[in-house]
Amino acid sequence: MMKYVKMCLIGLVAITAIGSTNVQASTFGRTATGGYQIFEEGAVQGIVPFTTTTIQSGTQTGQWQSLLTGIPGTGRVESNVQNTSGGQGRASVTNGAGEFDDGGWRPSPQWSRASARRTITGTNRTNWDLRA
Repeated sequence: MMKYVKMCLIGLVAITAIGSTNVQASTFGRTATGGYQIFEEGAVQGIVPFTTTTIQSGTQTGQWQSLLTGIPGTGRVESNVQNTSGGQGRASVTNGAGEFDDGGWRPSPQWSRASARRTITGTNRTNWDLRA
């Protein structure tokens, strides 16, 4: 009986920890050929699930996914982009330690994917670019 109670308490703590994410403090912006999302660690808790967003830069359109996985220090910061108008798309990320990953320019309909270690402090940033 006591073993069952301990297992229930452990499960309750795990559910509480998973359910207590506090997703906030992210900023979106635009560049000449694309855009970005900045996550300030310390203010962003838990996982930021990705959504596929329609993006546009000039005459080019595409799809973009920006996400955080895992917990700071062990998770990933990821960016995925796809040009859907026949051009090229490029995803890149920079974490709070300055580590950079570039998914490279990929022709439509391929996805460009970039990821880096999610840092405990600093700014985790995802980027996207489109070109004809």
